[in-house]
Amino acid sequence: MEIMNKIDKLMSRVNEEDKIIVGNITICLAEYVTLVAKKEAKAQIYSRRNEEAEREAEEKYQKCVEGIKTLNSLSEEVLGEKFYEKEFERDEIEEFLQELLNEIFKNRRIARK
Repeated sequence: MEIMNKIDKLMSRVNEEDKIIVGNITICLAEYVTLVAKKEAKAQIYSRRNEEAEREAEEKYQKCVEGIKTLNSLSEEVLGEKFYEKEFERDEIEEFLQELLNEIFKNRRIARK
């Protein structure tokens, strides 16, 4: 629950406008992992690639990277520490996002759609 604790800590210290930003970024991060899982499941079932889904996933991934950078900036400004401390390599980021999604579902912090 380390990531959610960081989000909670950040949310408790930022202004109302930034709370909305943090919440929207958190949702975006979770949506990316869900999209990728769905895309992979469909590819397995139908034994084919979906270029549109891949393009959508790539766009969401780029939003996630920007979101993580925004969270880092806010966190450094408000808490004096980075939100995300690993390298900005795709494998590292996707592992981080999967961990976040697991925490969200495990603790039912964001309702499943």
